[in-house]
Amino acid sequence: MVDSISSNSRIVGGVETQPNEFPWQAFLQVEMQSGNAYACGGTLIADRWILTAARCLVVPGQKVRYIDVYLGAHDRTAESEDNRKLYSNSEIFIHPAWNPATDAGDVALIKLKSAVKYSQYIRPVCLSISGIDEPDYADEMVTVTGWGTTYDGSPRMSPVLHKMTVPVISNNDCKTTYGDNITDDIMCTSGANNMGTCIGDSGGPMNYKQMDGRWKQIGIISFGSTEGCQKGHPNGYTRLSSYSSAWIKDVIETTSGTHPTTSAFLSTPLIFVSIAFVTACF
Repeated sequence: MVDSISSNSRIVGGVETQPNEFPWQAFLQVEMQSGNAYACGGTLIADRWILTAARCLVVPGQKVRYIDVYLGAHDRTAESEDNRKLYSNSEIFIHPAWNPATDAGDVALIKLKSAVKYSQYIRPVCLSISGIDEPDYADEMVTVTGWGTTYDGSPRMSPVLHKMTVPVISNNDCKTTYGDNITDDIMCTSGANNMGTCIGDSGGPMNYKQMDGRWKQIGIISFGSTEGCQKGHPNGYTRLSSYSSAWIKDVIETTSGTHPTTSAFLSTPLIFVSIAFVTACF
């Protein structure tokens, strides 16, 4: 994997994960037709589907040539890893509301050419859904993962996957930094103690550990302050519950046919997590 850096979202202040601790984590290497290459994060949500940020796949004036999707990776610079698998994209889907000026609709899907074989090292994540019981997560602790740069000005992304555990802050608190761009479809984490996402982390997951011990993804790493990763400013994320039961479901339903890993969750949006991934997600 080449050491290219995305110019989009910018983990700082985190620690190295255990290998395959987050078996849904994907590393994306995106090459444009111009030859420019970018790196981002993503997550495996079904046997042929990767969830990521729109900003990872949309660059003004450029078109995607191909996307290499690595699953089961830990040290992305290693010549080989026993559990690492490479997949290619067949189609990409950008949310129609994506607006780089406001960070709205920063969500995208990648359909893989071939189905992923699940193992203890590569497994899909449970997804947050919309509904009256879905909290806003303010003051809850979440864990964010990525291979992004680990300090401002770093010329290289981290070779190994990092994680950080940070509190979600209220949208009102986040608005003090980013203004009215912070809508109900966005959520934020504190940037205190010089902890935050950095260049190359975009598209990766905001993970929340549920009471039953299972993780679920509740956000997608989206944006950070233009002043830098270590300035104490909040980090912004796409709120997954705003999109999972509607757009994500609809895209997969209309393009997947009868894939067994997706057919169950397509039947009833209200049981998206409990039915879709009860035996598959980690």
